[in-house]
Amino acid sequence: MYTLLWQTEPFTISSHTFYLSVILQFTWEEYDKRVKMIEMVKEKKFMKNRIDKLVEGTKKMILFMKYSLTWKESELAEENYKENLKLVRSIANEMSVSSTKRKNRIFTKKDEGVTSLVKLAEQVADECEGITTLASCLKLEGKRLSKDKICQLEICMELAETIYHESVTVLAYGDLYAMERIHKEREKLDRIIKEENTKRCDDKGEYVQNSTIDFCSLGIRNHIVKLADKCIACIEQRQQSVYIPVFDQNHM
Repeated sequence: MYTLLWQTEPFTISSHTFYLSVILQFTWEEYDKRVKMIEMVKEKKFMKNRIDKLVEGTKKMILFMKYSLTWKESELAEENYKENLKLVRSIANEMSVSSTKRKNRIFTKKDEGVTSLVKLAEQVADECEGITTLASCLKLEGKRLSKDKICQLEICMELAETIYHESVTVLAYGDLYAMERIHKEREKLDRIIKEENTKRCDDKGEYVQNSTIDFCSLGIRNHIVKLADKCIACIEQRQQSVYIPVFDQNHM
């Protein structure tokens, strides 16, 4: 283009400057676009890293809850749980800070998938603390749950864990097919609890609850149900708006 213009018009300082400025402007605009694109990719990579850490920390908390229920926890496992709980809370707090208060914002208002994921991580952390507190109460009392009870709670825990993982795939990656799997796991959880409630009723159909074991195991089960329900509620709330992916994996 530049050569053609040079051949068709007589050379003057003004025309040369004009054409040069057009070329420079075009080059600068392209450069500016590329810089912005690189910054966006870096930001999305940073965001993905934070989300991965958030998810990994929550996974480890759920894993520790299983150890708590089966009395296999060690001081190291408990320390690991506390560290991950701290990590989840700190990342959730960091990512929840309003973009107006941060010079380099982590996410925009459009990235609702991130805000939903952060909210879910905070709620899971709350329920994790509830479950481990009740498990610690049983430990302090020096009492053990029966093998059947432990087995039942472990199954419930696994169902809640699956619901959580599927919820993450919906919130972070937009995999709406995971919803079907979430509801199937929730139905299984309902069946187990219904069977347990039937076993724990007297001849009149009234619920029997006396000992510390009954109270704690019931409390643990309720926390597991809350954990699962909060995952589902978070998903359903998210689905009410149009889905905007958190990050495009093709540009990572």
